[in-house]
Amino acid sequence: ISGGEFTTEAATVLPNAGFEDWSVHKAGTATTSVNTTFPCTDDEYNNGTRFWDTSNRGANSIGQKDPTNKTVELIHGGTYAAKLGTTKVAGKLAAASLYSGDFIKADMSGTATINFGKPFVSRPTALKGYYKYTPVKASNTGALPDGVTLTDDLDQCAIYVVLMKGGEQHEVINTKTETLLSLDNIKADDKFIAYGELSSGAATAGDGFVEFNIPIEYRNLDDKPTHIIIVCSASKYGDYMVGGDGSIMYLDDFELIYDGEPTIWK
Repeated sequence: ISGGEFTTEAATVLPNAGFEDWSVHKAGTATTSVNTTFPCTDDEYNNGTRFWDTSNRGANSIGQKDPTNKTVELIHGGTYAAKLGTTKVAGKLAAASLYSGDFIKADMSGTATINFGKPFVSRPTALKGYYKYTPVKASNTGALPDGVTLTDDLDQCAIYVVLMKGGEQHEVINTKTETLLSLDNIKADDKFIAYGELSSGAATAGDGFVEFNIPIEYRNLDDKPTHIIIVCSASKYGDYMVGGDGSIMYLDDFELIYDGEPTIWK
């Protein structure tokens, strides 16, 4: 850990952080092209500037399922929120997700490739937002990674943020564990310079949104990011094909916080 004084750069605002912008476009899946919902405007989709993506293209291989979509069922502000509902497609788990990056491809075996991260040069100290999570029992729990257990076999959600340097996106192939954005993999690779995660993936209390505030911890006070990765999933261990068909997470009004000194990784 190196020293140095931490100064936050310009307070970059997250695009479409209230999840108001949605559009539908014909997009390639594992089998054909299907109308697919994207969390962006038509213009952002057409000119390649969208910030958020989903794994809907992986789930739409046998028809339009769109596990991640806009909703008016529960909103914190504005007109829409995001609703992530894990489902099954052709007998395989399709974990609903929303992330900064680009879905690249999927096949019918369940293998998917995602390039995580969008250009970003600021250094926030926290990610704040609102969520509601209702899990169901997870299937295939025998495939969980070593040392991981699910309380009462209930699914868990995940929201986490990673800052990285190097100028390129991070490719994840969900069948290659060495590429996954696990905490061990992040801490072992110097290109990842900051990290923060929702402390609990359990069900939220009450009927409405719950505020979360995720502190972002830095490797040191010197490295500057080139990309930000934010990942939200209704099934935290979906990459292992572990999750609950019917687990639902609502998200709204994300905001990066720039106050105060960051925490350094332990």
